[in-house]
Amino acid sequence: MENFSLGFKKKGYQVFACWIFSGWVRQKSFETLCDEVIILEGNIEKMKAFLDNHIIDLVHWHGFDSIFSKRYHTSLQILQMIKAKGIKVVETAPFSLYDRNLEIFLDQRFFVSESSLVKFFWKYGNTIKKKKLYDFVYNPLDNTKLWSYILSQEEKRELRKSYGINSDDFVIGKIWRANLWKWDDTIIDIIPSLLTYIPNVKIVIRAIPEEKKTKIIESNLEKYFIFLPETVDEKELAQTYQVFDIMLHTSRIGESFGVSLVEALFFWIPVLTKDTDFMKFTFFDRDNSQWEIIKNGFNGFICRTNQEVIEKIQVLFSNKLLYQKIASQNIETSSQFFIDTIIDTFLEKIFSSHVSSLDFGLIFQRYKKRVVDENYSDLLFTNIKAIFEKVYFKI
Repeated sequence: MENFSLGFKKKGYQVFACWIFSGWVRQKSFETLCDEVIILEGNIEKMKAFLDNHIIDLVHWHGFDSIFSKRYHTSLQILQMIKAKGIKVVETAPFSLYDRNLEIFLDQRFFVSESSLVKFFWKYGNTIKKKKLYDFVYNPLDNTKLWSYILSQEEKRELRKSYGINSDDFVIGKIWRANLWKWDDTIIDIIPSLLTYIPNVKIVIRAIPEEKKTKIIESNLEKYFIFLPETVDEKELAQTYQVFDIMLHTSRIGESFGVSLVEALFFWIPVLTKDTDFMKFTFFDRDNSQWEIIKNGFNGFICRTNQEVIEKIQVLFSNKLLYQKIASQNIETSSQFFIDTIIDTFLEKIFSSHVSSLDFGLIFQRYKKRVVDENYSDLLFTNIKAIFEKVYFKI
């Protein structure tokens, strides 16, 4: 949303930011970026006063609050107030979820990837009563800022040295949050086998849940890992990407967009990821936009199994020509997510009364190969597995 706001400002719009409650980590950034920041602390009368004293053409709503969240009912009250003023409300939807209480206030809904949009229609297309404009708009990258963070070869060498990386080490990286719920163990589990082929491998992870750090230590693999603390400092993150030779990003629940994937591509880093299932109906839902961000064999690889991950890492390690070809093509992919491109697309779809021309029949066929066979036994098994995962998963 910070990058959206920056993009709107560059186009000459006045931009106001509003939070229902304070304490968000990027609040200070918005205070310098926007014309005004409003912190409601749950007081909807404060929002009413703001709307009475400002001319607002568009509200860009972001996020999906659980019905159990303390923000949920306040959000609905605020949206009702905004619509009563005749203001257009557009949502950026981070997940392929449906909430009829929220949807009645939205004029347009943009998902953060084609995958999320397809998943949404696949699950809810037959039950949606109110026909609105649905489409997708990717999250934007601030490419101007990212260009300013690019390091010289000498700077990269010095940074790698400061991390404890030797000049001939092959570095696999992962940018993360210390979130156990999303964590996937692939980057740990492949190391014993990978050492047979690449004994000088180093794994740089920013950040890692403590439970997973314990697993690494107990497996006697600690000397191959470099643990960096969690951070929201974008310069620090950009520098971390640039010590990687490749990035391995896997998640138990997939990615509805995957900012870290796109940022790695910007810095010419080949990306490997692992498929997550794309099931129509499960208790434990998954999105997966890796298929459209990572073009398999072009800017990285999408793997099905841990063994395939190991094989692709070996290929990138041993085939320098292929490595350079993939690395050089990454900027081509990341350019479609640059801030000016995304903002132009976003505004065009809003103000031109854009109606999606996507061929959903064709798109469904493309994604259908990712879906488990929908016979009774398969669906029963996957849903039992999903409930189990929801309650507990193996550390």
